[in-house]
Amino acid sequence: MDGLERHITGFFASYLPGARGASPNTMSSYRDAVAQFLGFCSARSGKGAERLGMADVGGAALEGFLDHIERDRGVSVSTRNQRLAALHALFRYIQLRDPAWMETCSEVLAVGKKRCPPPRVGYVSIEGMRAILASPDPSAPTGLRHLAALSLLYESAARSQELIDARARDLTAGLSAIVLHGKGGKARAVPLGREVRAILARHIEASGISGDDHLVPGRHGRLSRSGLRHVVESHSAAARSAGADVPAHVTPHMFRHSRAMHLLEAGVNLIYIRDLLGHASVTTTEVYARANPEMRRRAIEGHSAGIAPAGVYTDAEKADLLSWLKGMDW
Repeated sequence: MDGLERHITGFFASYLPGARGASPNTMSSYRDAVAQFLGFCSARSGKGAERLGMADVGGAALEGFLDHIERDRGVSVSTRNQRLAALHALFRYIQLRDPAWMETCSEVLAVGKKRCPPPRVGYVSIEGMRAILASPDPSAPTGLRHLAALSLLYESAARSQELIDARARDLTAGLSAIVLHGKGGKARAVPLGREVRAILARHIEASGISGDDHLVPGRHGRLSRSGLRHVVESHSAAARSAGADVPAHVTPHMFRHSRAMHLLEAGVNLIYIRDLLGHASVTTTEVYARANPEMRRRAIEGHSAGIAPAGVYTDAEKADLLSWLKGMDW
């Protein structure tokens, strides 16, 4: 493998978890991308994966792989670009550690992303979100646990994994805030409203959790991503069946989008929304403003108001003006 196997081992065993502090989800995503690429290169060259060399995994191979997964496997442009980002990370790692791979790495890194339309931000209206949160029955242990998960997911705008990883000790005294541990090990404190604090207090007392216990456990131990998705889907379906305006397909991540949209519609500054979401740059947060046509309309109308003076012309002057316009020889 001309050292490729050794570099891949170092990349996954040391660099990603150590220097980069990559999350398990990132590790899995990168692993899948590299495995798929090696499998494609193996089939393309007729060699076993263990015999692949520099000439087999260069820029031409990468371009062929990206076209293959988009055309033949039906992945989206966004997924194609995610696979490319993972492979770029691997070959940047190799480039800095092995001069013999310099040319191959340069070829790979020269392969650019494919342009794709801006992502559509799916979210639930405030009325729809109220209906979803009203669906669980807090008088039953399962209903109270579901209500705690859904209300905290919305209030904190947490990513699925952040909610799953949250522990009782991550709540501040008085439950006024929760510390979420996000991508790259970054932590952020998110304030919690009075109603959510009351729900969490009742949930904690009923379940007896404390310290390192997971804040929102699953039915049989730790809550899984599929378990959280099931909770969201089941109560969204119940709200929809009751006549609420809830999209046909609601995901846990849409709770995050919904919280950001609702804050934006309420006039909260993008800087504060950025901090709530844990974005590194406000540019990432601006996708919510661009995705909301009502916000754009109000902004344009607000900045346009008062520019055209009212009552400048009398009715007689307006008639004269119209006659003049009609008589213009264009």
